[in-house]
Amino acid sequence: MTRNNSKISCVWQRLQAVILAGGLSLGSPAMAQPENRPADNVAMNPQASSNMSGMGSMSTMMRPDAVPPTGVVGGMHPPEGVLMPMFSYMNMEMDGKRTGTQSLSTSDVLSQYPIAPLSMSMNMAMVGLMYGVTDEISVMAMLPYTRKTMKHQTRMGQTFKTKAQGFGDLKIIGGYDIYKSNRQVLELSLGLGLPTGSIDETDTTQAGPDQLLPYPMQLGSGTYDLLPGVTYTGQNADWSWGAQLAAMIRMGENDAGYTLGNVYSATVWGARRWND
Repeated sequence: MTRNNSKISCVWQRLQAVILAGGLSLGSPAMAQPENRPADNVAMNPQASSNMSGMGSMSTMMRPDAVPPTGVVGGMHPPEGVLMPMFSYMNMEMDGKRTGTQSLSTSDVLSQYPIAPLSMSMNMAMVGLMYGVTDEISVMAMLPYTRKTMKHQTRMGQTFKTKAQGFGDLKIIGGYDIYKSNRQVLELSLGLGLPTGSIDETDTTQAGPDQLLPYPMQLGSGTYDLLPGVTYTGQNADWSWGAQLAAMIRMGENDAGYTLGNVYSATVWGARRWND
């Protein structure tokens, strides 16, 4: 089995929809109150002003630029008692071969191995739920459904494709807002990836039916993965921006006797709102 480090030749394309209209209020007084209330009603009812505490964050989340880019886990926080469904879709196309940092041609690979990978595509739909435990603490769960295909070439010049599809690893992440001021938030997060995705996917290859597919074609890691991160987000009347440092740290070996590499990422983004 060879290890193929693919070069990404196409940027992530994303369609991310946060269904705020379908968010479920679980006893949240902020969601039960109308946004525009007479001033005398607030003055006569001291509890009314406290019931409006969640409306500012909800109006901020309703902005079209409130959602961070696909691939950024976190950066959003529903008000206390609000359960928010999430959905995102992404496509990635990869080609090229490397050993370490050195690029290899297809003929280079075929001089050592009978089969060389040519390209790979991945389509993933991510569904999840986020819940505001308090105004500072949130928890979220995400489960991907992935379809992967890889094109290969043999020494005889024949090409064939393999595919795998199914659910990947379930991720459960908690976030804590350690700083909030003037529409700026600094959040610390910590999560755990559960090995719910398959690591024994097979398909028909030139070697015969039911052949074990290589690491990149498997649906999960097979290990428990630690997911620490820190995220900063900010907004003003027209702009939003943010940055995140995150990691995926593999813990132990899986049942097949291997461990995928750790992943470290740094992301920055910005957006300008055109209208409401």
